[in-house]
Amino acid sequence: MALTTNIISGNVKKLDLPFAAHVVAVSTGLNPAILGSTMSSEVTGDYAIDVYPHTGDTLVYVAP
Repeated sequence: MALTTNIISGNVKKLDLPFAAHVVAVSTGLNPAILGSTMSSEVTGDYAIDVYPHTGDTLVYVAP
């Protein structure tokens, strides 16, 4: 069980409605890496990705 987290969360909408899509968190810098991925909820559009132990800048990509 993880004792520490670093959660990136948000909401995906399309035409102002909740939307299910692939969400990927990627580190920035000289050696970018995928930190985590998930699918946003088709009911609420919400997503959450735990990127621990990464604490630097992060880009979040959303793709249907």
